[in-house]
Amino acid sequence: MPAKQLFNTLYQILENKHVNKTKALSKHILWQIRKILKLYPFEIKISNFIIIVEDKNCGGCALANSMEMYDYNIMNLIKLLSKKENVFFDVGANVGIYSLIAAEENTVVVYSFEPHPKTFSQLYKNIEINGLENIIPLKLALSNTEGRSGFSDFAESSVNRFVKTGFEPHIIVNKKRGDEICKEFNVVPSLLKIDVEGFELDVLKGFGEYLSHVKFIIVEFGELNNKDAMEIVELCNNKNFEGPFYFNYDGRLFTREIIKGENNVVFVNREIIKHLSGIYGLQIR
Repeated sequence: MPAKQLFNTLYQILENKHVNKTKALSKHILWQIRKILKLYPFEIKISNFIIIVEDKNCGGCALANSMEMYDYNIMNLIKLLSKKENVFFDVGANVGIYSLIAAEENTVVVYSFEPHPKTFSQLYKNIEINGLENIIPLKLALSNTEGRSGFSDFAESSVNRFVKTGFEPHIIVNKKRGDEICKEFNVVPSLLKIDVEGFELDVLKGFGEYLSHVKFIIVEFGELNNKDAMEIVELCNNKNFEGPFYFNYDGRLFTREIIKGENNVVFVNREIIKHLSGIYGLQIR
């Protein structure tokens, strides 16, 4: 796992045309030195806020340390849409990087879902240290059923996911359906981002009829040809969404052409498409 993560970070630095590669690689060398010497905790800056890095297992922090806005297209899309929309659901929030980016706009309310207690504690601290009052952190998972479920307990926070009870190491976490959250808080997310390590389809199903009222859905995909990915496409298309699209921030463009290195796809509600240019300054090709 450590070797794979190191390779992934180096690959993303070298492939990211929006960063100074020399500066980013230098920062990553310093990150590795901190890991060896265990120089924790420390703070890193991304956009207009800071993240507390408590240990080497902070999900996404190596990338943020090296490149700041490392997920260039999607992070900037979230910033752009948060200027126009007022409710953002961040499902699988981890330590809160995407939630914090959205919450820079004080007109948006962010609901951050993170079931793992240690990771949730880090999320909460990051909200607190930035003095953000428009993020509501919720220590639970979203799924298509309610109750309690097994959840992996790996040190690396970004890879934890639902598991069967016999899996080791695991903990037990609470889970709810998205439609029950909408009822409880009397909200519907304008923008829904889901990154839950392979359980994105269950999250979408859990929103029931509320899903068709969401404007934009961002989903972390691996390969578009796997079974779950195709079911996600079918479900979203049946719920009045066009997509999947990749997003090119520099061109302000949604496109069906695959963008190299991009793992997130976007679905756009058909009722919104006719307003993309006028309200959001965006286009579809």
